[in-house]
Amino acid sequence: MRLVVFAVFLVLLPTAAVVAFGPCPSGGEVVERRTAFGFTPGARIPDTFDVACLDEGCRATWCAKRVDGELLKHGRFTSRYANGGRYFEGHYLEGRRHGHWKAWFQNGRTSYTGQWRHGRRIGRWRLFHLDGTLSAEETYRRGQLHGRRTHYFFRGGGKSFEGYYEHGRIVGQHRYWNRDGTRDTDREIGSSVIQ
Repeated sequence: MRLVVFAVFLVLLPTAAVVAFGPCPSGGEVVERRTAFGFTPGARIPDTFDVACLDEGCRATWCAKRVDGELLKHGRFTSRYANGGRYFEGHYLEGRRHGHWKAWFQNGRTSYTGQWRHGRRIGRWRLFHLDGTLSAEETYRRGQLHGRRTHYFFRGGGKSFEGYYEHGRIVGQHRYWNRDGTRDTDREIGSSVIQ
């Protein structure tokens, strides 16, 4: 069992620092925080974890509105590395990710692109390697894998894996390839839920 530890430190910045962010939806206000995270290297960050950024000294800015006394993210969200480069951009709808989201590596290349609807992944997601080549293509329906999922080798290599999912469950045969393009093995995998 792997223990994942998160330590979150938020520092509210002066209002003057957020003027360039732009207008929020009606009734919204701009919030900006400098964030530092400590986490177990290699650990997968769950979708439900509200990530501002994972780089020490990065800065996140978002629109927020009060709903039943609680300040919820609502509208545009941006996060930047400590060096000023883009980290995450997207939108929230009453506290949940909603609409198109995009993330970047520190080198400025795209890390991933995908759609959210009311806090659940939907549609086609594209993930990239650090060098900008395609890492994976996945399709989601109501927050679960649904359809083809394909992974690619680093540095423009061919397919490394391809499988199909229905409502988050593995269906049928998954195919694997070696780096030289030859088929590895076909494996019939039982129904397990993958999110």
